[in-house]
This record gives sequence, C-alpha cells and structure tokens, in this order.
Amino acid sequence: MILKYKFRRNRKIVTNRTGAVADKKGLFLDRDGIINVDNGYVHREEDFFCYPEIFPICKKFLDKGYTIVVVTNQSGIQRGYFTEEDFENITKHMLGIFERNGIHIQRENIYHCPYLDATQPCRKPNPGMILESASQLGINVAKSVIIGDSNRDIEAGVAAGVGTRVKIGVEGCSDATHHFVSMGDLLSGVNAGALRIR
Repeated sequence: MILKYKFRRNRKIVTNRTGAVADKKGLFLDRDGIINVDNGYVHREEDFFCYPEIFPICKKFLDKGYTIVVVTNQSGIQRGYFTEEDFENITKHMLGIFERNGIHIQRENIYHCPYLDATQPCRKPNPGMILESASQLGINVAKSVIIGDSNRDIEAGVAAGVGTRVKIGVEGCSDATHHFVSMGDLLSGVNAGALRIR
C-alpha cells in the first residue's frame, strides 16, 4: 500500500486521531543498516541478515514502554528492482524473525516510502513517515528516539522534532545527539548508560 502524507512543518504537538495529545514514546528505526545488513535494495529472504544486537536493544526500549516503528526508504520499488509484493513478503519475514526473538511488532508499525523523488513528503530526509506514524500511533516525537545509519535519517528526525537522534556508522552527523560506530557499540552504549533510555 502506498501511503500519502500530510503534515505541518515544525510541528511541536502531535495528536492522535481522536484529537487527544499523544504521550507514547516511540523508537523509530531505519531498516537497512540498522535492523539488517544493507546489501543494497534487500528484498529476498536469503539476503536478509539481521544484526543480532537489534533484539536486545529493542527489548530494552520495550521494557521502558516504547512503541517500535520502522521508517524506511524503499526507492527500489519505483526503480523497478522489486515490487510492493516483494516488500510485503520481506516485511513478513522480518516480523517473523522478531517474533522468534521475543519481540512483537505490529505490521501497521512498518512505514515505507517507495518513491525516488526527493520532493515526496515520505522520503527521508523529509519527516512524513515519522509524523504520519506518530499521529496514527499516538507517539510524542519529542520524547522519542530515532536510530539510523545515514544523515537522511537524522535530518528526518530533526525535521519531525524527535528528541533523541542516534547515528550509526564511522562518520558522525552534527544533528545527531549520539553517535556509535556500529550496532555492537550501540548495544554496549545502552548497557553502559551512554544512551539512557528514559
């Protein structure tokens, strides 16, 4: 399904569909490079390799009451490398892996942007996916965390107003609040309190 996004720039207060002020905390995760190894336009089960550290990291956030949301650019769909059906199949495969590791994530919590066009609101670094999911799921972005491996992820977090922005990779990002070289380093940082989960 292709979602259309409407959002306000520099939006500070997020409400859910009933108009109530959202107060849930969200953990917004990029997919390729954070959940799984980024081998380039991953869309087949045999090419989908999860980082083992993602499971204890997610468990720690879940224990603190966070809602897990995946926000992922998937321009390979518009490029013709794979289809929406392929994306749905790999998503089911991914959610099954999480289930087998004791983590339940709703399918409705997976947001993707199939477009290559940078003007599309859903394509990171635009904040459309974050704002749409926050509105639908009742998440307060200011109390939330985004984890990504590209500057686009962090810039989308800034534009959406996400309070804690974690960059993974050798190169840092000036807009990130935390920087870790690898997912292993992130897990160590979570365990040691370098990234405090409030």
